[in-house]
Amino acid sequence: MNEKADDQIIVGHYYALVIGNNSYQYVPRLKTAEDDARDVAAILRDQYGFQTRLLLSATRQQIISALNAYRRELEPNDNLLIYYAGHGYNDRDADKTYWLPIDARRDDNSNWIIADDITSNIRAIPAKHILVVSDSCYSGTIIRGLEPTLTFPIMRQRYLQKMAAGKSRTLMASGGDEPVADEGGGGHSVFASAFLRGLSDEDTGIFTASELFHDYIQESVAGRANQTPEYNPLRNSGHERGDFVFVRKGSAGQIVTGRTSTAPDNTSPDGRNLGLSTQPIDSTAVELSYWNTIKNSTDPADFKAYLQRYPSGQFADLARKRLRASLASTNTASNNQVSKDVLIPLDQDMRVELLNSLSTNESQPGDRFEARVLEPQEYEGATVAGRVKRVRRAGLRIKAEMQISFDRIQLVDGRLGDFNAQVVEVVNSMEKSHSSVKSSNIHLPRGQQLIIRTRSSTRIQ
Repeated sequence: MNEKADDQIIVGHYYALVIGNNSYQYVPRLKTAEDDARDVAAILRDQYGFQTRLLLSATRQQIISALNAYRRELEPNDNLLIYYAGHGYNDRDADKTYWLPIDARRDDNSNWIIADDITSNIRAIPAKHILVVSDSCYSGTIIRGLEPTLTFPIMRQRYLQKMAAGKSRTLMASGGDEPVADEGGGGHSVFASAFLRGLSDEDTGIFTASELFHDYIQESVAGRANQTPEYNPLRNSGHERGDFVFVRKGSAGQIVTGRTSTAPDNTSPDGRNLGLSTQPIDSTAVELSYWNTIKNSTDPADFKAYLQRYPSGQFADLARKRLRASLASTNTASNNQVSKDVLIPLDQDMRVELLNSLSTNESQPGDRFEARVLEPQEYEGATVAGRVKRVRRAGLRIKAEMQISFDRIQLVDGRLGDFNAQVVEVVNSMEKSHSSVKSSNIHLPRGQQLIIRTRSSTRIQ
């Protein structure tokens, strides 16, 4: 290199452990986690030169074993990205957060992966930068809880140099202490769609994880789903300073990619050419990756964004057709909502998500609460309201009991109607599902999912 060594950005090898769990055996299955993981692994490998390890339908042993392997394989200047898509759980009583392997059981946490195990392994991995990207419920609860104080000076080279020089352990979480959406991103979760698009669309070639988060993920996810993504240092992980630096294949600039800071050129100490600053960017591959993130979307904005970036691209004609179809579908749905009455039949089951927490310790008879409809699709997004009918607190030989019912519904277009429904099942919790809300200790947190069933038909005009 002709430039001064003081201007060099020192990076090591890049590794990625990518985990996607869909086919859970004992808890509700997910729909997009495995596809998310496959596409994340592909873009990291093909466009950024990561050595990737992909785990699908992974057990606790497989995940922990893979983390342990990096303790032996990585060197002090290397970089590791850990991506997890799957179920997560926050035990509020114990103040502990978990990832759930494929064979996790609702009522037995013996093989769940506690956040302490993740951070302990990360602390022991001898890499300079480790970025955990967690697309699961309650994933934001394992962060330190402090906003990183990062500055963006005019001298960008100095900024990147400073970020690369520190030792960082950070978490990019799809949500805070809340459930997150499994769909909504055109065949991906909302978070995965934004993450993939950022990696595909970012054209500076060299950028930090913080820039990726603030430019492509934070507002996009919060604006399209009822979740707020977070990016912070990882609690108890050995984080000191700096940030994870992404380097796209072929990016020019002051990049030294050897495993030691004394590497004089673009080769590693054993003489292998790492190629990060000599390979040209494959613009066709970049466009293909971008298209793959949106091709199954139903949001017209996705195709508008593609056409704005690639007006004469290889998928431009198809994008225009899908844009027209998506707009027509949106307009038709809107017209149908306005012009047609909505009939909710007797014995209609709905999956809903509580927007308030309920408990026998705090709730009182007559208290109002709301929930959002998740399924079926024709009522998705509607808000149902109800009240607490009865609360009995636990006592000697007496189990706690709570009776709740629903009496109002508001559709997504604002129309209101009377509604009569009761709970038939509590789901998506780590307790065994049951048809009545009755136990020794009742706490239904915000985000708890319920199955409710209508007791009469409802027509909304």
